[in-house]
Amino acid sequence: MAVVTGIVPSPRKEGRFDLHVDGKRFGVVSLDVVERLGLRVGATVDDAPEGALADAVAAVATYDRALGMLAAHSRSARDLRRRLLLKKEPAAHVDAAIERLQAAGLVDDEAYARQFARSRVLGSGHSRRRVQQE
Repeated sequence: MAVVTGIVPSPRKEGRFDLHVDGKRFGVVSLDVVERLGLRVGATVDDAPEGALADAVAAVATYDRALGMLAAHSRSARDLRRRLLLKKEPAAHVDAAIERLQAAGLVDDEAYARQFARSRVLGSGHSRRRVQQE
């Protein structure tokens, strides 16, 4: 069994923590993961690569990547899913991240469609008929 040797605030990502296991950086986790898995310095964890901790680290990474993509510009859930899968993120983590983003109101397909149609009509001079065809 591996031992948690450190949980320190990540200097690169606000609200995230660098998790150190057996003196080596294991990955970045959220406060939610720390609480849910009962992580604390000195706690033993499953050191199998497919363990709950490794899965949680991968899920946080997928969520953070999705947030980064949305920070660039808004996307539909379908487009976000496609792009995350192209980045080789696990499908289960992608679906969980999108559900979480939808629950937070950060991914809203109806609002995205309205915004897309409005920008096409007003910004590029396309007619309403052409926008409906797209």
